Amino acid sequence: MTRRGTLLRDQQRLLQGQEMESLLSAENLKRALMLKANLIIKFPAFSPIPSIPRSLSRLTNLTTLDLSGNLLSGSIPVELGDAVTLQGLYLGHNQLSGTIPGSFGKLTSLLKLNLTGNMLFGSIPISFGNMKDLTHLDLSYNVLSSELPSIMSGVQSLVGFYVQNNRLSGQNQLTGEIPSDLGNLMQLEYFDVSDNHSSGKIPEKLCSLVNLNYLDLSQNRLEGPTPRTGICQNLSRVQFMGNINLCGQMLDGLTRSMPTQLGDLKKLNALALNFGASRKVVELATINGAKSMKGTPHWMSLEVILQTGYTTSADIWSVACTVIEMATGKPPWSQ
Repeated sequence: MTRRGTLLRDQQRLLQGQEMESLLSAENLKRALMLKANLIIKFPAFSPIPSIPRSLSRLTNLTTLDLSGNLLSGSIPVELGDAVTLQGLYLGHNQLSGTIPGSFGKLTSLLKLNLTGNMLFGSIPISFGNMKDLTHLDLSYNVLSSELPSIMSGVQSLVGFYVQNNRLSGQNQLTGEIPSDLGNLMQLEYFDVSDNHSSGKIPEKLCSLVNLNYLDLSQNRLEGPTPRTGICQNLSRVQFMGNINLCGQMLDGLTRSMPTQLGDLKKLNALALNFGASRKVVELATINGAKSMKGTPHWMSLEVILQTGYTTSADIWSVACTVIEMATGKPPWSQ
């Protein structure tokens, strides 16, 4: 503990559930409780995996609570919304389930909320619009459904908004558009809604945000022309992959269409086309439960196929395979 009564930090060790309860009752605990990357357990071994204690709401002066990277299970206590002095709440990478409490809307002093990597379901509470000072919101890698609430456009201080790898479907099942009001988040720098079921058109106002440095809309069901404004004109900072109904000049290199300018290359005698080595491998669940993938495995390095990373060695592998085919006239490993 640094500065008695200010910070309690206990990292990377076995922490029994009983110890956690005693820590919460410590009278000198005032400001911050950080139990990140512990393995919070109860004995005997067959006892249930512990949940977040409801007694946390009694810590009326607590500003930071970090319980991420443990084995906490169960639902998030509604009472946690009574800890109104919280500025940082980190519950990511646990085994939490259930819905996100609407009582979080009472945490009006909250600056950062991280719930990534759990099994939370349901919708994003409308009450989140009350957290006017929120700068970072990470709800990624859960099983959230329903729409992105347009009320979030009122959180003008939001800098990072991460909801990738959920089941967000948009405003409704028909149009499912990403709320155009999100274009009012003038401080937004990072927005990731990839790997969801969002549909409809890309809001032009979203692309026009002057502070937006990264926008990931990949692997959704978006459609129509891509806006030709702001960040949406810069393919190094925006991701569109996996939206087969999007169209526009910016997407020529991401679709299977051939650029017409190739016809001007009169002396061209060898052409190596994009064979999918750099494309994201997408698993497709078939009716019988088997898996298949987009791209051509002949040219893919093992790390790309297994999705364990992507380095320059993957490009070297792909180029070498291309040279082999150009020299022999046969696909690599065709035997």
